[in-house]
Amino acid sequence: MKADGAICVKTFYERGFGETDTQRAPRLDTIRALVMAAHAEHLPVLIHANSTDGQEFAVATGVDVIVHGMWHWQREQTAIELTPRARRILDDVLKSNIGWQPTMQVLYGLQDLFDPHYLSDPAVAHVVPARVLEWYRSPAGQWFHDELTSGLLPNEALESHDPQIQWAAARASLSAPMTRNRNATHYMATHDGRILFGTDTPSAPTYANPPGLNGWLEMHHLVDAGWTPRQIFRAATEANAVRAPVPTRAGAPNATFAATNRAIIRVLSSQSPPGHRRKAPELQR
Repeated sequence: MKADGAICVKTFYERGFGETDTQRAPRLDTIRALVMAAHAEHLPVLIHANSTDGQEFAVATGVDVIVHGMWHWQREQTAIELTPRARRILDDVLKSNIGWQPTMQVLYGLQDLFDPHYLSDPAVAHVVPARVLEWYRSPAGQWFHDELTSGLLPNEALESHDPQIQWAAARASLSAPMTRNRNATHYMATHDGRILFGTDTPSAPTYANPPGLNGWLEMHHLVDAGWTPRQIFRAATEANAVRAPVPTRAGAPNATFAATNRAIIRVLSSQSPPGHRRKAPELQR
């Protein structure tokens, strides 16, 4: 991998979404061996892990970065406030000095597919070409929305065919995992966690994680979760560069830094991106 130009190794721990917990996950000894091999080549190891089981597994393997926040709490799916187990796992992440990337906007990329006004949002129109928006509104462009509907919405909302009822049902369905992730993110922020900025754009074949807007919305969710301006700035610049250094190209670092700087200044001064007219949605507590 390194000979081919890889700058990191990414692996996963994923047993399903929500109450689904049946998919096969890698063995602990397998990922420990992967980490040892990667570290021998001076490559950081990142792991996709968005659950208590997954992040507990991540700590045990010795990875460098956990990609995603903690929105699934296995065997504690009715809880939204930090449980003793969730807190213990986050404490282990802190003690191990593992990078932690909340990616709060991921679940909004699912929820906002059901927002009847999403594709009319001026902020979305600013970053997505008009012809692409027109296709998203078509039956073909709604394929992922339609596929997600049966797994996310209760039968009464599904059978209503009412966009407003389905929009309310989508928000209700995702409220708990969003709140769990917000509370975990707040805990990491207030305990000086090694937090990294990232959006997982796009997190799925959804049009509701648009590049150019997703990062701005992510920053607002982080502010809502209690991040300070200093933490956001560091997470989006220095922390990522230290944990996963990217080979430089002439002019690229300065251009990237300048763009990131402008976005952060907008958030911290409560400025909106061009065309934006609605507040970043607040997480339900």
